[in-house]
Amino acid sequence: MLEEISLDHTIIACTRSGAVVKGNIPKEEAAIVRGSYAQVRQVSDFNEIKDDFVKITIHDPLLRCMETREKLSQFFESAYIVASEAAWIDIANANVHKGTTVGYLQSLLNVTPDETLAFGDGYNDIELMTRSTYSFAVRNAVPELKAAANFITRSNEEDAVMETIIKLLSLQ
Repeated sequence: MLEEISLDHTIIACTRSGAVVKGNIPKEEAAIVRGSYAQVRQVSDFNEIKDDFVKITIHDPLLRCMETREKLSQFFESAYIVASEAAWIDIANANVHKGTTVGYLQSLLNVTPDETLAFGDGYNDIELMTRSTYSFAVRNAVPELKAAANFITRSNEEDAVMETIIKLLSLQ
């Protein structure tokens, strides 16, 4: 169905072993995928993938992900579908997102929200903010994320995450 919606966006099938894209994507898109994933392989057809998917990501250089997400509304009950920003969509199993993942890790490691730092900038980070007392939105985050975070820090372009972590560690 994703290919029926548009052939202009890049579909990235994420498995435990890495990202999978079609071999016919433009070089610019392939470079974007390689910049986001350590392991990338190409296939001629997604039916060649034998591994289970962890998630599906869409990159749309034409910035239509908000509209594309709405075209997938029939799947909202059975899948977690979020346009993190105009160029990116994440699709995962229902109730599987950064918030539930961090919650699982906190339980596994016996770590509390008071012992957790969270940083975000997009819509796909909103649930994450609920898992940490020290939740930070970067200055250039979407307004809804800023409202969900407990703190605002510098922008992504200013190395906000690293700078904030270094400052917090220096308080130890």
